[in-house]
Amino acid sequence: MSSSLPSLLLYPQDPDYRPADTGTLIASLQDAGLIGESVDDLPGQRYAAGPSFLQHISFLGCSPAVEFEPEVPGSEQFCHAGILYSGHLQFRGGPQQVQVHCRQCRHRETDWAALIDAWRADPQNHRYICPECGAESHATDLNWRKTGAFAHLFIELYNIYPHEAVPTDGILKRLREATGVDWKYIYVR
Repeated sequence: MSSSLPSLLLYPQDPDYRPADTGTLIASLQDAGLIGESVDDLPGQRYAAGPSFLQHISFLGCSPAVEFEPEVPGSEQFCHAGILYSGHLQFRGGPQQVQVHCRQCRHRETDWAALIDAWRADPQNHRYICPECGAESHATDLNWRKTGAFAHLFIELYNIYPHEAVPTDGILKRLREATGVDWKYIYVR
């Protein structure tokens, strides 16, 4: 379940990747210390930040204030993780800052919401045709510039603002070892 909180999302580079089961991935993330115990009073598969969270997620700036506990039970206003899995390909991005570009000519598509609506209407057959160069692309092949992504699986790190933090190479390597695919990240707000 997604939230309205600003988030850093980790996702497999291959949009067709589907894990055999999320339990193995969750165990690997807990073993690495990125995530901790389940947070039962929040919807979906939510987890507390693990004991090594700050070794895997590098906060930028000189003195970040990171809250790891909610002020009141049931509040989402703290740094925690969620595992979002769907049997159908999902788009995550926006709502305001999405930047999408043609990979051929770098034309910026300003009406990205209409592009996503058209893709959702027919994900298998939808093709984007660049108005600048005429290149035909699937929505998943466009350059979303860390502001949007397509995947069946997302690891959402809640209450992290865009460009406030980045995943370390170590956790991206750990995810690759656990899943056999490379991982990337985006920000949503």
